[in-house]
Amino acid sequence: MISFDTIVKGFPDKKDYPNTTSLKFKKDLYNYFFDSKFRGVKALEIGSHRGHTTKVMSHLFKEVITMNINPKGVDWIPVNGENIKYIVNDVYNGLPWHTSVSNDVLDDYFYDIEVIFLDALRGYENVKTDLAHAIQLQPRNKQKYIIIEDYGNAKFDGVKHAVDEVCWWGHMEIVKGIGYPTGTEHGTMKYVDWEAVICQTKELK
Repeated sequence: MISFDTIVKGFPDKKDYPNTTSLKFKKDLYNYFFDSKFRGVKALEIGSHRGHTTKVMSHLFKEVITMNINPKGVDWIPVNGENIKYIVNDVYNGLPWHTSVSNDVLDDYFYDIEVIFLDALRGYENVKTDLAHAIQLQPRNKQKYIIIEDYGNAKFDGVKHAVDEVCWWGHMEIVKGIGYPTGTEHGTMKYVDWEAVICQTKELK
């Protein structure tokens, strides 16, 4: 197993490059899911940008499917990500993720996903849509872990609003805060709660 420091060598921190997750987020994510019970798990990432977090996830899980609106650029990080499936798709086209991709064969990629990382648009309605799709992934009665970036970022208060509302309705619960803690400030970036949260869905009947 490659060490965390080796995986993130040369990665920028969020305070210097706001389009990525913080190095503390990546470390906390690594520590939480660095467990043999997650080794055979399939994970899904919504919004990947340059793939910094994607690379970390690829060292934690058996397979990572990442959906992004743009094709991979020349600055895509996980060059040798053999267990990463990159899908170009607009996740806000009004269709569930598993039916919005033109190739029907890809439906199999969306079955039995246990970990979902949401890092796409930050608006309240966008996050509510992402959470609904994540919870509804088949099989519906299987508990899932959902990680939401910028939960406590004051600039994107719709993220926290959406997450707290879905938790209030009883569909999931926050099990851990990760990344920058409450009170962190870097320029215009201010956190009124944890940078991100790991949630676990409630069992659906």
